[in-house]
Amino acid sequence: MFGGLHFSLPAGPVKPPTDAPPPTPVNFPELCPLDDGSSSTSSTKSGNAGSSELEQPKLLVPFLQTLQRPVEVRGRHLAALGVHVTQDAPLSAVIPDPAVIPDFEKWDTLKLEDVSVPMNEEARKPMDNGQKAPGIVFYLERKKELSIQNQVAFRAVRRMPPITGREVPRLGNSFEFYKHLETMANYWDDPSDPWEPPQKKVAEGVSEDAKDEPTRSVESEPTQTPSNADSSLDPERVTYRGNPGTAMPPDARHNGVAAFLRMVVYEFKCNISAARTEPRLQIREPKLSDKGPAPKCSYFPSGCTFGFRTPTTRVDARTGVVEGPIFALSTRGSTNFTTEMDKAIDLGREVVAALITAQHRAREGKEEKRFGNGQWWCTKQRWGGRQGGPVGKEIEAAEAKTAAALAKNSGAEGEKLDPAASKVQEGPGSGDGSGSDSRKPILPPPSKMRKLPMRKPQMSIYDDYRMVRPPSCTWDKKARYSAIGKVPGSQVDEVFVVSSLYHHVCFIRVTIPTNLLEVLDGALQGEGEEKAWGGVEMIKSKWFDLFVADQRIEAMKHIWSIMSWVMRPIENKDKYRDTDIPAGDMMDVDTGAGDRNEGQCKNQ
Repeated sequence: MFGGLHFSLPAGPVKPPTDAPPPTPVNFPELCPLDDGSSSTSSTKSGNAGSSELEQPKLLVPFLQTLQRPVEVRGRHLAALGVHVTQDAPLSAVIPDPAVIPDFEKWDTLKLEDVSVPMNEEARKPMDNGQKAPGIVFYLERKKELSIQNQVAFRAVRRMPPITGREVPRLGNSFEFYKHLETMANYWDDPSDPWEPPQKKVAEGVSEDAKDEPTRSVESEPTQTPSNADSSLDPERVTYRGNPGTAMPPDARHNGVAAFLRMVVYEFKCNISAARTEPRLQIREPKLSDKGPAPKCSYFPSGCTFGFRTPTTRVDARTGVVEGPIFALSTRGSTNFTTEMDKAIDLGREVVAALITAQHRAREGKEEKRFGNGQWWCTKQRWGGRQGGPVGKEIEAAEAKTAAALAKNSGAEGEKLDPAASKVQEGPGSGDGSGSDSRKPILPPPSKMRKLPMRKPQMSIYDDYRMVRPPSCTWDKKARYSAIGKVPGSQVDEVFVVSSLYHHVCFIRVTIPTNLLEVLDGALQGEGEEKAWGGVEMIKSKWFDLFVADQRIEAMKHIWSIMSWVMRPIENKDKYRDTDIPAGDMMDVDTGAGDRNEGQCKNQ
């Protein structure tokens, strides 16, 4: 009756782990790839690097198609794209137009109760979807939520009672963020609230006491160890790092960063969602002559997700229609950047995420050109046009079926030879109900089993292989691709990438020329032209630690400014826009998902 009262009792202090592994060091990659040979990089100092590092390829796409694995990425591949990186840039450099950045310095001096309704409405700027951006009240509320101490927020997430004398914090929209941040705290040390293992404290205390009292007996030491360990318990702490950072699941980092971004993105009528089709950077070899073979097509898959704008109509929003993308989110679990190869691979993943976002934004008003459409291997039957025989496990299944049929036939012939052996001998009393069998209970006859509903026949992998059809569709049927926030008539697209490593986030502005997208799509680069597109400019902010309150507030200002730039109203944008095509009208094709091997080049 009273067995559930123990749930209402306050929980005791959480004990720290006694066998916690050493923490994972946090070192960020810093790589400036070669650019026209004018800048030097340490990749040329490696043992296998020589003059070939400075040689620029004549054609970009065939050079990139030589990549088969991520470990093959080097600085020369990024230099072929003309990548130039600027590290630790301020907020005014990350945003193309600093005029759209709100006056955060003035907002920080205000209190929530001092903000009047007219003042808040004046700060809410109009957006391109006809609605207004968030104002001062929303900013101060999010700032207050992000300023809560981590351990206090973790207690609220666990529904634990607060410390005596303190109020229960109101997490509000930051509940999901702190929930995932608590998961990350099991793998990383909190810099805002450092904790020292009790073994180290006890060992240091014993060593200091040993210097003062060298004649102390050994029997007295064990009596001091438990008291020291108990005194090291912090009643306010509810999480301790018990695992290395390398063991943290990738979803924990992605969910934590996505929840942090949604705190601001939602108010701008946008959302972060995974792509329904695998994000791929598609590259096509240029066709040099009409008589030659078909150009080779390749793609680089990526595990990034995107931020989309939510439609204003309720019907489209309920059916899952999205508009954009407006930025990319790239979270990676790499922790070792000691070599130039590791740095080049990580930078390459950020570049691929930016190029994929630019390709998706450039799809507005276009139709998909599926790889292999019209080729012989998409129209002609295999095996010279004949049906062909069994494949793979079908041969084993046919042999097993033949063996079972032979065994069944041999058993049936044995029953015909000795029919008396198949009869069951009747025991005494079985006919009149007497004997030992009469004591058994009479059970009702078993009911007939209901037939299962007819399932839709599924095609086996071998039948699916035998079908002749082009590759699966890579365009999302429910995505209205558009370059939201792009300057009308501009020859470059400002793409934003939110990069995440360890428990940090970084905001990157990538300037991608339209000529580069055309070259990747198979346009002729021209004879003697090297990087006719000028290059790819990457401006990266500094890394912000999500465990530190001041740094995550600065990160909130960055994503707020990015959304203010992307969602700003643009005049006369219909003048430069192509014919609008509803989602799904031009993509009535079968879909499919490919392998999610990030960074691996696949040729078709």
